[in-house]
Parts: sequence; structure tokens; C-alpha cells
Amino acid sequence: MKKNERLFIGIGCLTLTILFMLPYLGNELSIEHDTLFHLSRIEGLAQSFQSGKLFPDIYPFKNDGFGYASALFYCDFFLVPAALLYNLGFEVAIGYKLTVFLATLLSAVSMSRVVYKLKHSTLLALFSSTLYLFSNYRITDVYVRGALGEIIAMTFIPLILLGAYELFYEEKSQIRNLIVGFTGLALSHNLTLLLGCFGFGALLLMNLNKMSGQRWILLVQAALTSIGLSAWFLFPMLEQTAFQEYYLHYYASSSDLASHALAPWQYLINETIFGISGNQLSAETAMVVTPGVFLLGLPVLSLFHIHKQNNPQEQFVQHMTWLGYGFAFLCSSIVPWEQLFFLRILQFPWRFMTLACCFLSISSAISFWNLFHRQKTIIILVFAAVIFNGVHLLLPALSRPLVIYNHTTYEELTNGSIIDPYFANTSYNRIEVAGADYLPIGFLDYKNASHCIIDYSGNEISQSIWDNNAMVFHAPKQLDIIAPLTAYKGYYVYSNDVIIPWKTIDGRISFNTGNCTQFTIQYQKTTIHQISIMVSFATILLYSFSIISKKADKPL
Repeated sequence: MKKNERLFIGIGCLTLTILFMLPYLGNELSIEHDTLFHLSRIEGLAQSFQSGKLFPDIYPFKNDGFGYASALFYCDFFLVPAALLYNLGFEVAIGYKLTVFLATLLSAVSMSRVVYKLKHSTLLALFSSTLYLFSNYRITDVYVRGALGEIIAMTFIPLILLGAYELFYEEKSQIRNLIVGFTGLALSHNLTLLLGCFGFGALLLMNLNKMSGQRWILLVQAALTSIGLSAWFLFPMLEQTAFQEYYLHYYASSSDLASHALAPWQYLINETIFGISGNQLSAETAMVVTPGVFLLGLPVLSLFHIHKQNNPQEQFVQHMTWLGYGFAFLCSSIVPWEQLFFLRILQFPWRFMTLACCFLSISSAISFWNLFHRQKTIIILVFAAVIFNGVHLLLPALSRPLVIYNHTTYEELTNGSIIDPYFANTSYNRIEVAGADYLPIGFLDYKNASHCIIDYSGNEISQSIWDNNAMVFHAPKQLDIIAPLTAYKGYYVYSNDVIIPWKTIDGRISFNTGNCTQFTIQYQKTTIHQISIMVSFATILLYSFSIISKKADKPL
């Protein structure tokens, strides 16, 4: 790509991003499904920076002081800019908007790279980015669901597709985009990582005939490198998931997938609906989780374009079309979701739309271009129609009634002055815990539970204090006590440097005091966690060395 072409695409992607961010460019931030939870993550990471921890595992003061380990299950890596901004004095809403802005800009850039690679047209590259950014599903993700992790993850799916093309079709296969794409997914959103593996696996099956021995070696290298780079998060997350039963296990085993599959009429809705998921809802209350009319319609144009050359680019676009439509169809109520219980971990069938939007954006842009690339008037009209439709979908987000402001403090969110932290009659701080995915399954009423050290009868024994990231307290000898801390693997109970074994009672840490009276409870990284960090550090060094070595081998 020439320098002037790179500049043109960069300016175009920035312009599209600013247009997409119109509802957030003012002073307001609407409160959507998961907005408050992600604001809490940003604040928690910022506070951890202040206490000297780079990437925390436990947020000890979340959920009204009982602690929450969301960082162990939901990686905070891409929240670093927002957290730094918060510590510079900007309120948390500003950091949230910045994160969405950067994710949108990079999504546009990554999509443009894929299409430019295939067709070497800057205008077509920007057209694909427009289709991707303004797809109905992505607009719902940003302005209805507030699904920050998935919004960030959609930056990396195009890179995986670009890496797949380079691996399957190019004479000199490259794996850098595969590595960046899968590592980015691993550090942004667990469920989208699973979807990314599923989508790449489908592409791999369609291109097995192109996989020589050398390409298999490169694929294994890419997989091992991505696992190594993200090991510091992935393996501790898996270890913690296996430690005990959490509400996420309950959701994964009991989700009614069929009720959230899309009825046929839902594919035809072209509005932004501030509702919830469910095919039993009316058109006025069911949020729109489809690719939209352009992404569903434009790939059909490929049927009218007979290309005599069966070149790699055309083959790849065909795969994008069939897989894109396939993933969109998978979200349908026609699919027997009652039998697909093993996919309950996805929670909702429409998560496959994440893949469908990306695949169909590539297919739509190129299918349209192949048929009309010589007819500039039609190109301009369709481009304008996509943007006009995108603005139409954004308009409802400009008039949301429930909002916070750029100057709203985090304390105002948690003290109840704006919204009840326990809204929806939950027994936990919903602002900081959202759906309680990472709380141990139990019947503890966190709202009314004692914040003191108590015995098994509920009698308050003593107060505790936090000192240097540790809970410190006194208690009588030979007494079974419960500490006001949510139990996670990695907590250690000490008395005079002696480790005291503990167990879980109602999701909290419990132990017998024995002959000791003074105690400290502190979270420490487990052995698996420490090894995982070393693996990631070694992978970074090896991968950096390989890149430098390849550059050094190139002739000047």
C-alpha cells in the first residue's frame, strides 16, 4: 500500500469513526445493559494502578467490599488507556468513550486492510469499513448493549480473516495477522475467542487442500505463539473457572437458547430498538441483533457476476459469502437449538452474528464492486445510502432518557444518587457485578450481609482493616469464623507467617482460628498463574527476536 493510499484510508476511517461516535461526542453517556459494569472495570483497574498493581486479579473493594475477581475472567488489558485517563483526573465516562472510539477506529482500519489486500482499492476498502461499522448488530452492541468486550473483539476478527487468506492463498504465507488477531481476541472477550476459533476452523476445513506441510507448521507456530502471548490471562482464567461453581456455570448449563434464536421477521427489522433479546417479544421491544439489510442483501449480487478466473481472491470471497450467510442462519429459530445444549456457553445464538457481520462485510463490498466498479454514480449512491442508513440507526441513541455525564463521578454511580446499586432487586451490587457471572453460586445476600468477621451463628466477632492490599483482623482462639471476602483460589490466610487452610461457606472464606488470634488474608498469584506469566514473557522475547532476525536478514 502506497503512502498516499494509507493516508487516504486513515483519514477515511477516522471520519467514519467520528460519524459513528456522534451520540457520544457530547456530554452524555447512555446507561445500557452492561455500561455500568465496564465503568466499574475501568475504575477498578485505575485504583489498582494507584496501589502499585499493573494487572490486578481481584478487585477487593467491589461488590460493597466483598471483592470481585472479574479481572481473572474478563481481561482488562485493553482498558489500560481508559484507566490511565481516569488517574489523570478525567471521569470514568470519558475513558469509556475513548475505548469505544479507539475500538471503532481500529475496527475500520482492520476491515479496510482485508479488502485492500484482496482488491487494492482504497475506496472499496473504506466501503467495507462503512458496512462493518454501521451494521445493525454492531450498533446494537455499542448503543443498546454496551458490550465493551465484544466491541473491542470485533477489531480483531478481520485480522484473523486476513491472516487466513495469507496462510491459505499466498505463496509466501505469513502468520503475523493470525497471531495478533487471536491474541487480541483472547485478551478482549472469551466468548468471541471461541467464535473466532469456530470461524477459522470452518475456513480451514474449506481450504484443507491448500494446506501443505509448511503451512501446517506455520499454523501450529501461530497457535502456539498466540497461546503463549495470552497465557498470563488464559490459564489463570481456566484454573479459576475449575476451582468452584460460579453463576456463569449456571447460565452456561441452563440458557434457553431457543427463546433467544431469531424469528424470521426479526431479520427484516432495520431500526435500533432499546430492548432485550427474545423471539417472543414484539418488534417494538426486541433489540435488533442482525447484520442489517445491506449485509444480507449485497452478497446476493455475486450471483449476477460471472467471473471466469477462479483466482484466490474470488475463492476467498465465495467462502466469505457462504460462511457469512451460514453464521447468520445459525442464529435463526429454524435451527433446533433445543438439541444444541453444548453451545449454551454462548448464552445467546445471535452471538454468531459477530462472525456473520465480519464475513458479510467483506463479501458485500467485493460482490457489489465486481458488478458496479465501472459505474461511479451507482457506487456513490450506494455508499451514501449505507451512511444515511447508519445515521438513521444512530438517531435513537441521540435521545436516550437514562444517561450519565462526562463529569459524573464514580462515587455518584455507586452511592445511589443516580441509580440504585442494587437495582432489579438483586442481592449484590449490580453496578459493579452486572449479572454476577463470577460470583460463587450460593444464597448470600451481599446487600445485607455483615462486613465484620462473624462466627457460624452470624455473631459479629471483630472489625477488619485493609493494609497493603491485605485484610488484617483479630479473632478468638478455637473458633470457626467467616471473613467478609468472596472466595477465590489464590487467597491465603496467615497467622505469624503460618498458612492456615480455609474453605468456602456461602461463597466466603471460612476457617478455624486454632490457637491463633491475629490474621492476615491476602491474594497471591497461584503457581499456574506465575508459570503462565513466565510463559508469556518468554514468548514475547522469542517472538520479538524472530521479528528482529527476519528484518535483519532482509537486504538493505
